Amino acid sequence: MHWTVLPHSRLAVVGCAYGNLPALAACCDDAAAQGCGAVLGAGDYLGFCGHGGEMVALVRARLAAAVAGNHEQAVAAGEAVCGCGHDDPAQERLSCAAAAPQADGVDGPARAWLAALPHPLAVATPGGAVLLCHGSPAVVNAFLRREDLDRGQAGRWLVDSGCAVLACSHTGHPWVERLAVGRLAVNCGSAGRPADDGDPAVRYAIIDLGGAEPRAEIRRVAYDHTAWASQLRRDGREERFVAQLVEGRWARPAPAPARTLRSLACC
Repeated sequence: MHWTVLPHSRLAVVGCAYGNLPALAACCDDAAAQGCGAVLGAGDYLGFCGHGGEMVALVRARLAAAVAGNHEQAVAAGEAVCGCGHDDPAQERLSCAAAAPQADGVDGPARAWLAALPHPLAVATPGGAVLLCHGSPAVVNAFLRREDLDRGQAGRWLVDSGCAVLACSHTGHPWVERLAVGRLAVNCGSAGRPADDGDPAVRYAIIDLGGAEPRAEIRRVAYDHTAWASQLRRDGREERFVAQLVEGRWARPAPAPARTLRSLACC
């Protein structure tokens, strides 16, 4: 298990930015305004919007700690896949096609930085520790949804790691679930596309470990999604994804069994 130490008990967690530069920047700005001492990254900073080199620079400048998502692992390995882990092969192929520009602008040093990102990562704070991952601590592209969360397994991950809060992303749907006294599971949602609810705003999570028990909340952040969608259309990005940023709706992926990135054959 990789560990890092931060001097802050109030943290923000962002994930699934997918190259959406203005949305991630807006989340980081909101986190600072909400008194968060640091921002943690739950993976998939790269993806469907392209602008990969710019996104790596933004993540390195604004995030205090970060784990790799499936997109980062794919780009670091030089693989032309998204690695999302959709159970439906057709859905996986569509995701791979839309993610084709994920490595745009990612040079050698940036690729080496991506390759060095851990997964998972334990973040120690004065008030307790956060177990940070992308899909799950065990599988980078696992879908941890609130409706089918294995609470027992989530609790064991926390006990085994010595952490109080499990923080993940990947599904695009944010939630907070109290597991037991002193323990939480949090999905921060997506800082790069809407939550499939008709609202074009993005989401991130705030975790506060400064009290008797950890607390968490999901933050909604609006940004100029119309201007960004216009930029992506000029860039020639996949319209199927760009429309999601404007309409706030997208097709929910089917549950996927646990598997590794290299086991995917999507393209």
